[in-house]
Amino acid sequence: MLMFIPILLEIGLLMIGLYFITLGLWELRRGVHRDQYAKYMFTGLCIVFILLPISWFFVIGMQ
Repeated sequence: MLMFIPILLEIGLLMIGLYFITLGLWELRRGVHRDQYAKYMFTGLCIVFILLPISWFFVIGMQ
């Protein structure tokens, strides 16, 4: 059971990152709050391309 917890955390990080990217694209589509588009996209892309690979190295190091 304990070995599935890091995998679930990685899946959760990926889903949160994709959620923020989707919110950013939605804000861009609506065209009302362009500053929120930048915030959501930056947050989502940082989670997907920075935090997720760091968590992969952490999980690989735990094995």
